[in-house]
Amino acid sequence: MELTHQKRVELERLLLLREAAFARIHDLEARINVTFGDSYPMPAPPDLPSMRKPAKKRAKKKKAAKRAIKIRPLQDTEVAYKLCYQQGGNKVEEQHLNPKAIDRLIQLPLSESQIRSVDTINDTGEIVERLWPEDS
Repeated sequence: MELTHQKRVELERLLLLREAAFARIHDLEARINVTFGDSYPMPAPPDLPSMRKPAKKRAKKKKAAKRAIKIRPLQDTEVAYKLCYQQGGNKVEEQHLNPKAIDRLIQLPLSESQIRSVDTINDTGEIVERLWPEDS
């Protein structure tokens, strides 16, 4: 907390008044104990604002973590992965051989592109299995 010189002077003045008030209370309690006995049952002092613990901030709800996608290796009847995505209003289809590269692409937050599906294809280019999204 950065304070101006004027605010720092005001803070010091108020802290001195606070300390003087605590000293006055201590003196009064000591006089009461002398007058009525050495351990007069004093009521507990009220909670001081400086002694209050701040309320714990609620933890922000975490967004549901994306399930890690792991594209499986190609099987004997499959020759490649077919990746379909939307880019700038155009539908684009590509063929890939590396499943790790597709895994990374699916995890990336792409602003201009949106991956639509990942399929495996056979040697004639026919879709063998839809790998992603799984609910399609």
